[in-house]
Amino acid sequence: MSRRHEISSSPENMVWGYIEDRSLVPADYLAALDTLVQGPGPHFITGPVYVKGAKPGDVLQVDILKVKVRQDWGFVSILPLLGTLPDEFTEYETIHPKVDHERNVCVMPWGLEIPLDPFFGIIATAPPPAWGRCGSPVPRSFGGNMDNKELRPGTTLYLPIFNEGALFFAGDGHGVQGDGEVCITALETGVTGTFRLTVRKDMDLSWPFAESATHLMSTRIWTTPPSRRCAKW
Repeated sequence: MSRRHEISSSPENMVWGYIEDRSLVPADYLAALDTLVQGPGPHFITGPVYVKGAKPGDVLQVDILKVKVRQDWGFVSILPLLGTLPDEFTEYETIHPKVDHERNVCVMPWGLEIPLDPFFGIIATAPPPAWGRCGSPVPRSFGGNMDNKELRPGTTLYLPIFNEGALFFAGDGHGVQGDGEVCITALETGVTGTFRLTVRKDMDLSWPFAESATHLMSTRIWTTPPSRRCAKW
């Protein structure tokens, strides 16, 4: 037999300005969405972590020990006028590949399987105090949104320290990515990670530097458009 239900207009029964299905979003992410005030960027980032003994001018050694995809899905988007080839890909599109944890692959909607190779797109110390709050999209001398797929388990990253305690951050989980976010995203998903943090007082760095068993990786991040750089040169 049918029943009549009356739903009141109290806040717990309402949303404001959106319609969505949240059933696939982990509970801790939902809590963050409902609690945190978003800054000038789209990324979820864990931190800051205070590192005892770290002083401005030191270097933070970040040994990346483990990174694991925690969700069974992710998304890849093309955003108009962004990415490496903005004039070639001008129509917005988002797909949601599935993650097969048992086989360690993501499955594209058309069936293509890509091996997972997870990493954190953002690894950083806090910026110099004089800079104030920096948005998460732009990487700088403190690291940040470097989106370097080589920063996987087994790699060691070295970051300049600008504040007492270093103030370590990590976020922007990626399931797999090519050489850069060509379409402006990787396989965006939730990841967990394990790091070993060591304060190095015997090093002097102005920019992030990394090393693996096979490569030395210098990092120089351009924050001005190519046309302005050419004009300066």
